[in-house]
Amino acid sequence: MILQLDAGNSRIKWRLLDPVTGEAAARGVVTHGEHLQLPEALAKPQEVQLASVAGKAQHDALVEWVKNQLKLPVHEASTQQQQGCLRNSYQEPVTMGVDRWLAMLSASHRFAGGVAVLDAGSALTLDYVAADGHHLGGYILPGVTTMARSLKQDTARVPFQFDDIVHSASTQKPGQCTQDCVSGGLVWLMEQLMAGVRRDMEHYRLAQLVITGGDGRLLCPQPQGGTYIEPELVLDGLGRYWQLQRRESRGVSS
Repeated sequence: MILQLDAGNSRIKWRLLDPVTGEAAARGVVTHGEHLQLPEALAKPQEVQLASVAGKAQHDALVEWVKNQLKLPVHEASTQQQQGCLRNSYQEPVTMGVDRWLAMLSASHRFAGGVAVLDAGSALTLDYVAADGHHLGGYILPGVTTMARSLKQDTARVPFQFDDIVHSASTQKPGQCTQDCVSGGLVWLMEQLMAGVRRDMEHYRLAQLVITGGDGRLLCPQPQGGTYIEPELVLDGLGRYWQLQRRESRGVSS
């Protein structure tokens, strides 16, 4: 078994992957600081793969847990200048979050014709990859939940129930109470964002939109032709990353 870990800003996604079938035998999500417990009935992992954009303390705690509990080294992915057909536009690839790189690596491998990759987590990232694998660039902005939390924490005179606000957002219309004003405002922002993505896709001739992240369904509740929701896109990219790394070490073309 291969244990794959995607450590984000607030949560850790994990799955146990059968290296023969490529299928996940188990998966889960924990918050940082929460005990990660693997199913005892399954075989112990023989390899650990990590993608992390977590803070240093959280990252180090996770690596220490792996070493103490599993007695295994951690194979950690890092953003590259090029892997396979994917070519990074950054002059300094190390400054790009590895989650973005892995999401693009998976999406551009699986979907033909150029892709827009939208990761809707604590931060919302949007990257464009041309059909030939060239990264055209991207955007980073606050995620939906982050925006709502900021409004709650930083504006004392805008009272609303935070726990209900994000996932109750469903229709965009002018509100007649603060709760509805905030909810409608979030929907309005999401609709404008998605409209902008569609315009960019037409401009850059990108055929597919691939969405991942915890708030992905909020941005696109009913994906239609050419739009895909892929909750484990970063973990899929992590597997692709090590596949390419091993091919390169053996001198095999991607």
